[in-house]
Amino acid sequence: MSESITLSFLTGAPEFVLFNGGLILTGLVGLPFALRLWTDAENAFHRLGAVEFAGALIALALVGVFHIPRDPHGTVAITHYLLGIVFMWTYGTGSVLAGRPRWGLLTIWLGIFHLLAWLVWAAALTGPIPGLAIPETVGAAVFGGWSLVAARAKLGWPPLPNPLHLRSPPQSNPAVRFFPRYGSNP
Repeated sequence: MSESITLSFLTGAPEFVLFNGGLILTGLVGLPFALRLWTDAENAFHRLGAVEFAGALIALALVGVFHIPRDPHGTVAITHYLLGIVFMWTYGTGSVLAGRPRWGLLTIWLGIFHLLAWLVWAAALTGPIPGLAIPETVGAAVFGGWSLVAARAKLGWPPLPNPLHLRSPPQSNPAVRFFPRYGSNP
């Protein structure tokens, strides 16, 4: 059964607009970063990873459009999480091959951790599915966290405040300190 969205529904359920609108906005706002991953790609694995990243973001936006109980909510949600996991493996492999093994292996292991969260959750089920909040939260933290660290390293975003107007050390980016071979291109 399809449910229409009326003005009275939107004003009566602001959390609906906030949550689903946030999914749509996040998916759309992330697409330029997917393009940046593509343009900065150093090999075929990076390029394929950029496409998978964009696909995961489009699926995320569609989760907001096709909210529960609308079809194909389940399909686009599964697509988002699967593409997010596969992206981590693919892009991480590209980073290892490009000479940044620490960043690449971290990325690959984040994808494995995300998959394990789903597998442990599924193994713990003993009856009807109680909800997907736990593995979805893990997946969102992994995908979003990786995206923020990578954006910080690639774009210098967000700029860190320097209230004393001190000169920044040559490697002021925390990602560069943790991954020295990284430079500004994770």
